[in-house]
Amino acid sequence: MLVLTPTYPPDTGAASIRVSEIVKKFSEYGQIYNLKILVFNPQVKDASSVNHWIKISKNIEILRFKPIFPYSFHKLQFINPFTLLEWMIALLKIKDYHPDLIFSTAPPPHPVISGYVYSKIKKSKHLVDIRDNWSASMNEFLNTQPFFVKYPFKLWNYFLTFIFILSCKHAALISCVHEALKVKSQKLPVIIVPNGINIQELLTVKSTFDRDSVLRKFNIKFNNSTKFLIYTGDLSTPYYSPEIVLDAMQKLILSGLDIRYIILGDGIQKEKIAMLAEEKGIKENIHLLGRKTHPEVLELLLASDVAVFSQIKNDTQTQAKYAFSVKIYEYIACERPILMIANDSAIISHIITENNLGISLNWDAVERSDSLKNALLNILENYTRYSQNVSAYYKNNLTEFDRATGLNELSTEVFKILK
Repeated sequence: MLVLTPTYPPDTGAASIRVSEIVKKFSEYGQIYNLKILVFNPQVKDASSVNHWIKISKNIEILRFKPIFPYSFHKLQFINPFTLLEWMIALLKIKDYHPDLIFSTAPPPHPVISGYVYSKIKKSKHLVDIRDNWSASMNEFLNTQPFFVKYPFKLWNYFLTFIFILSCKHAALISCVHEALKVKSQKLPVIIVPNGINIQELLTVKSTFDRDSVLRKFNIKFNNSTKFLIYTGDLSTPYYSPEIVLDAMQKLILSGLDIRYIILGDGIQKEKIAMLAEEKGIKENIHLLGRKTHPEVLELLLASDVAVFSQIKNDTQTQAKYAFSVKIYEYIACERPILMIANDSAIISHIITENNLGISLNWDAVERSDSLKNALLNILENYTRYSQNVSAYYKNNLTEFDRATGLNELSTEVFKILK
């Protein structure tokens, strides 16, 4: 089996977690003797050479393809033709490998399109996993751009979306996080694999967790009064804005509160956040830790106080109305109150508000003076109550948080295809 993905541990974020759990499940099947993972993300600068595979377990090998074009060529990589071209080149580099199955993930669309082409050449069966509606997200972002940028790129986005849907329609099997993401006219099986967590992994991390030791391990300064915000996820896309709370943090720090912000993940936004923090004079309070292993991510979540999550303004992604992201599952499972910035239609906004798991603000509220500062202060001043609510919600909905159910169904269908 060949897996095509833009991210894989130690990369952080929803995509990395999801694909690693799927790969782990596939690797447990005795009939898959060799499982190769091709990873390409042009916004990660430390990719290894394409010349050799690295064995990471008994039957799993991984190869991180190094970009040919300069880093600057891959802006807006979801619809970037250079990124698609490099995916095709990466597959040419491994043309001697003849997999029975090709499993590709989206977003971005490039692994799925490339996987479809490669499956036709190799006469392999093609499987697709779809996490979110990347095309709608990109259109929303382009709507904020100048005329001469917006319309040419939107036309290209429509074309790329057409090719992506065509690739999906020829897949032997599709999995996605929610019914709303099913590809139109797809007649073949679609398996729903909701986002969730690896409960056993979390229990293992909790069993040896010590807050002070974790913070010292990552050289984070703290004292008994220090409060920690945390954001985990992708910093390579414009759809999330972890920096949205920096202004509120600055005001609270100036008022005398000791607040620090742990940000996990890598990508082009990392430099932007560092510059903003320096401009606001709070550089020492921001900890941009980059990519961490998933157990380390869980440790840092457990060591923090408030989890931060924001969705793009006027986000029209269908799944946002129905599905949780992986980071939200993890925030709740680690019993962290949540400061959320999202549209009122997002399901997680309703969940947070109805169950008092933190505070959810829409973008109109955020744009009003001091609303974020007051929301954050509210959570910190009423921390025990919010934390208890999150803990109760997690315990009452434990089965919905376990990713294993969907993975078992997916693996069963994949193994049927292999027979």
